[in-house]
Amino acid sequence: MKTISISLLLILTFSLTAFSQDILVKHDGSELKTKVKEISETTISYLLFDMQDGPIRTIDKTDVFMILYENGTRETITIKNELAMPSEKVETSRGGNEYDGKYFMLGVGYGNSYGGSGVRAQFRTGGIVGFGAHIGAGYFPEAPVLASAGLKFFYYKGLYLNTQFGLVGWKDDYYDYYSSSNKELTYGPSALLGADFAWGKKVGFGFNVGAGTTYVINGYGTEFDVALDLGFVVRL
Repeated sequence: MKTISISLLLILTFSLTAFSQDILVKHDGSELKTKVKEISETTISYLLFDMQDGPIRTIDKTDVFMILYENGTRETITIKNELAMPSEKVETSRGGNEYDGKYFMLGVGYGNSYGGSGVRAQFRTGGIVGFGAHIGAGYFPEAPVLASAGLKFFYYKGLYLNTQFGLVGWKDDYYDYYSSSNKELTYGPSALLGADFAWGKKVGFGFNVGAGTTYVINGYGTEFDVALDLGFVVRL
């Protein structure tokens, strides 16, 4: 009878010991017998069950699948998505997470796309790489008005290759015996490398600069000339 009582006491002691520990179940199926002390957003602090006078240890919550508490309750470990898989942030000129390459731009300046000294309207679409179109008109000395229109390929944000066609200047057209002359407008295609820079989130202010070459179709023979653009821009 005494032997049976001792056996029952040992079984009871073992059972109480087994249920007085917290078990951390990892994703790989292994277990840690612990006393959980604290659970934060990213870690679990605990004491080893058989070394409760030892140091407090920590484990990442991403390594733990479940906690089996001493009172029999279970807690499945979940973490916020931004902690489990941080999203990559992409540089942007408007303060968001992606470059917004779709906008309308107005400019005032001097050059081929401005029609001399004039104005230019431009539309851009796409992302970091995009496409755009523009039209401009302005005043040029001794010519009534110059105008041009063109297409742009943006190979990185505001950096572009511009191809356009329009009126590019004037020439003297001698037409009578006494060498009297008349002003004749010249025209042709142009190609420029340049950049549109604008700073601001919703409305941006900046400048435009470009340089290249123009082929004058109705010049004095085969004629190439310098093409330039320089202006102030507003991005809407």
